[in-house]
Amino acid sequence: MWITIHRLGAASLVILVAAQAVIAGQHIFGDWGIGVHAALGNAAFTIAVLVAAVSWWKLDSAPLRIVALAIVVLVSAQIGLGYSSRDSENAAALHIPLGVAVFGAVVYQILAAWPTLIAQRPRAVGD
Repeated sequence: MWITIHRLGAASLVILVAAQAVIAGQHIFGDWGIGVHAALGNAAFTIAVLVAAVSWWKLDSAPLRIVALAIVVLVSAQIGLGYSSRDSENAAALHIPLGVAVFGAVVYQILAAWPTLIAQRPRAVGD
C-alpha cells in the first residue's frame, strides 16, 4: 500500500512540475496570470513533503529517501525564489534553471520508485 501511495505522489509531482513549466511559459510569453503557477508550486511542495514522509517512515529504500528529501529542499528553494523573483531579477534568473533541476529530480524519483518502467528487456518486432 505505501509503495502505491509513494508512486502516486511521485507521478503527481511529475505532472505538477511539467504543468508549472507550461504555465510559466504562458505567463512569460502569453497573457496568463502567475497565480495558478504559484498555487501549483505550493501543491507540489505539499505532495513532496508527503512523499518524503512516506519514504522515510514506511519504505526501506535509501535512494528513495534521499531523492525525496532532496526534492523537498529543491522545491522549498524554488518557492522562495519564485516569490523573490517578483522583486529581483537575480532570483528570477535562478528560478528557471532550478525548475529544470526539480523536473529532473522528480523524473528520477518516479523511475526509482517504478523500476519496471525502465528495466524491461527490449524486444524486436515480432517477438
